[in-house]
Amino acid sequence: MAENLYALCAAREDLSRYYLSTNLCPAHRLERLEAIHNDLNAGKPVLCISTQLIECGVDISFRSVIRLAAGLDSILQAAGRCNRHGEGASGRVHVVRVDGDVENLDWLRDIKDGRDIFLNVIRVKFAKELQASDYDLTLPLLTEAYFDHYFHRRADVLSYAVERGNNTLLDMLGSNQHFTAKSLAPMLGQSFGTAAQKFKAIDSAATSILVPYGEGERIIADLCSTDILYEKKVLLRKAQRYSRECFSEYQSRAGQGQGAVSHSGQWYVCIAKKFLLH
Repeated sequence: MAENLYALCAAREDLSRYYLSTNLCPAHRLERLEAIHNDLNAGKPVLCISTQLIECGVDISFRSVIRLAAGLDSILQAAGRCNRHGEGASGRVHVVRVDGDVENLDWLRDIKDGRDIFLNVIRVKFAKELQASDYDLTLPLLTEAYFDHYFHRRADVLSYAVERGNNTLLDMLGSNQHFTAKSLAPMLGQSFGTAAQKFKAIDSAATSILVPYGEGERIIADLCSTDILYEKKVLLRKAQRYSRECFSEYQSRAGQGQGAVSHSGQWYVCIAKKFLLH
């Protein structure tokens, strides 16, 4: 979505235009962020089109932010990039709802649920209160209602089901109804070790893509020309700044179908500069 919007925004001589995404390797993103900071500090007009990447851990401030409708937490994170350093008396944040044909969230259930719950809360439950507060999205009643609805709808996911039986991580750390040693007191029946083994901070089988951006091109050549394990270890550590993750089989296959990536050990190396560099 962000990439399509960026492509639709015509280049102008009086405007610096930037695109940020995890499709860019870390080194590429850092260079663009530095360029954005420099333009903003120089007082130049800047248009930055970004994915959710910009919502966390990016210290940058714009006079205005436009956020596609999403979960309330994501909207507030994006709003934190508006007048962040108090450069002006106030900033302006716009929340935009786009048609389903334009933004397809069928494969992003958590984002879709967050957006739908947010729209329902502001349109149905707190429309009058929001209007009276000049659309202050930090109203305590609004945030409480949003997260109550969100956790209720996502209860099946947030209990973290494990692969066998009907057990969940939430149950393992609580009453642990599936625990077989019933002789222990209920308060001693938690399966902390098993829960630790089953838990995954990021439950996704990502594929690493090493792109020939900057020094990445030399690292690719060196990786392909050495069989010395120590040298590979050093190179792979350097390669982290020039790699990105494909979190779907579709992305990996799309690149391979274009002849853009080749397999090298446990890494996929991008050999076509146009692929995933933007």
